[in-house]
Amino acid sequence: MIERVGIAGAGKMGRGIAQRTAQAGAHVILYDFSPEALDAGLAGIRATLAQAVGREIFSSGEARDIRRRIIGSNDIEDLAEAGLVIEAIPENAELKAKLFAVLDRVCPDRAVFATNTSSLSVSELARASGRPERFIGLHYFYHAAKNRLVEIAPGEETSVQTLEFVRDFAHECSLTPIITRDTPGFAVNRFFVPWYNEAARIADETGIATVEAAACRAFGIALGPFALMNATGIAVAHHVATTLGKRLGAFYAPAKSLVRQFERGEDWEIIGEIDEEQFDAVGGRLWGLVFAVTDRIIAEGIVAREDLDLAARTGLRWPLGPCGMADEIGPDEVRDLVRMFSDVV
Repeated sequence: MIERVGIAGAGKMGRGIAQRTAQAGAHVILYDFSPEALDAGLAGIRATLAQAVGREIFSSGEARDIRRRIIGSNDIEDLAEAGLVIEAIPENAELKAKLFAVLDRVCPDRAVFATNTSSLSVSELARASGRPERFIGLHYFYHAAKNRLVEIAPGEETSVQTLEFVRDFAHECSLTPIITRDTPGFAVNRFFVPWYNEAARIADETGIATVEAAACRAFGIALGPFALMNATGIAVAHHVATTLGKRLGAFYAPAKSLVRQFERGEDWEIIGEIDEEQFDAVGGRLWGLVFAVTDRIIAEGIVAREDLDLAARTGLRWPLGPCGMADEIGPDEVRDLVRMFSDVV
């Protein structure tokens, strides 16, 4: 295990990554330039650990030891002690590039930099870092302290040694890593973002409560697209869809209702009557989109087929991944379901 890991950014993702890393036994420096954000991040970690003690995941002593391995700092110079620095600040390419330029000055040459970006180019950020061969994408999923999935996305100049170093780190943190190409949305967001985006489009026709319930039944999940967007943040959902729309085309851009929700700054209200007669149509439409995008993912060589299913099962809690589900229902039904999306994905 790396003795000391730096996390830059104490928001929802940064605090979760810090906790996950400390749970593995590493000492963590959680940095944020904002004292208020850092205090909130450390308080969030304490609250999550208290929940874990209540559920008997950790003993009180284990939780105390995990917390003690996390040191908060508002001084970026403290990250110079880390052998690995993981960036987890907002999805803004300019802000990330500026941060990595400072980190390159602060940290020794041996340190590896990783970005938790969910939608930006790893290769472009790597060039801004000044050490592209020791730079990599390390995309965690919410909640990072609990979710075992992590996508590892090497940039164009990432060295084999850096890839192996980060993959070993992921295993030491009890994570399930999959290797993806550095491409918009990597593997999971490439189909997950259109999935919740299409749910928002359907909701304009049938109502949020119906789509949420239909998605839960069709995909065998406890939280549907709207509950998941509420959990991770409407702003995040909107931003990632906006970024993918710019890079992949209009179909990936945020649905009108998602734009409206983002502008209101409010969570989705998952209320109203549920029309079960719509379940088959809604579920079929959502699976059809997933199958259509999955076909593009595999054709472009973004990720191995088995890893894509592993990611869906591990990160999204789907009982079957897209490829496994396609195998189960058969090629004829899959073709019928994807037909409406064949010209847009």
